[in-house]
Amino acid sequence: YRGQLELFDQTAWQILVRLLTFQSLGDFSGPVGWVRTAAEAGRTSLFAAVSLIGVAAWFNALSNLLPIPTLNGGHLVLLPVYSERIRIGLSYIGLGLIGLLLLRLVLADVEWYRSIS
Repeated sequence: YRGQLELFDQTAWQILVRLLTFQSLGDFSGPVGWVRTAAEAGRTSLFAAVSLIGVAAWFNALSNLLPIPTLNGGHLVLLPVYSERIRIGLSYIGLGLIGLLLLRLVLADVEWYRSIS
C-alpha cells in the first residue's frame, strides 16, 4: 500500500504540475508511452498491472475534479451561475482547455519518442 502511494505521489502529481506549467516532461510520455508502460507492466506481473490501473484511476479522479467547466469540478464552479448562455460558453471554454491539454500530451509523446530513438 505504501509503495502504491509513493508511486502515485511521484508520477501523477509531477505529471499534472509539469503539464499545467508547460515544463518539459522529461521521462514521462503521452498516450503511446502509457500503452507501452501498460504492456510492460502486464508482462512483469499481475500486481504491477493492477497497481498501474490503480494509479491511472487516481489520476483520472483528480484530473476530473479540476475546476474546468465540462469536468465534474467545473460543474461545482458553475453552480452560482444562473445564466444558461454563460454556462454553455464556459463549457465550450473548458472543452477547449481540455483539447489544449490533450494536444500538450501528444506533443509530449512526440518529444518522448524522439528521446528514445
